[in-house]
Amino acid sequence: MKSWLFFAGVAACAFACGCCRKQEGAACQPSAGEKPGAEQQMAVATDDAFAAVDKNADGKLSKDEYFAIWKTADVAERNFKTLDKNGDGEVTRDEFPSVTPR
Repeated sequence: MKSWLFFAGVAACAFACGCCRKQEGAACQPSAGEKPGAEQQMAVATDDAFAAVDKNADGKLSKDEYFAIWKTADVAERNFKTLDKNGDGEVTRDEFPSVTPR
């Protein structure tokens, strides 16, 4: 629950800091004939939040990338271990919490 709330906040920050694809020039558009809903907007925001933290754009969050968004290393370490489900030292987009079902 705590990680979901944190990443919901990160997603909101992604919109606020201009990380949303819409502000980068690509449209945050629904599929043809579909109205954009809150769930779709949050899915885009979650993807944008992941991209904002993934500084080298390799599709994985290293410990250095992840720790850079935390003030204290002990909290970052605990949360990173929770997110890194396979224990490989990186958090992939599949391991990253989502506010919407995939």
